Amino acid sequence: FWEQATCDRKQVRDFFEGKERNIGILAGDENGIFMLDFDGEAGMSTLEEWRNRGLPPTWEVQTGSGGRH
Repeated sequence: FWEQATCDRKQVRDFFEGKERNIGILAGDENGIFMLDFDGEAGMSTLEEWRNRGLPPTWEVQTGSGGRH
């Protein structure tokens, strides 16, 4: 829930300390971030195909299921 986002260092530290959590980022018209989600063998093949066709380099992370965002 993006409405609960914070930049308060103590609150962020307390939220993550001693816990295994993921960080989310708001994408869309609100901030102009565009995300792609590739999952499974077909997704990885599509990602490689798009890279070969000129998908520009960008930030990329592995998802918990082994896919890519």
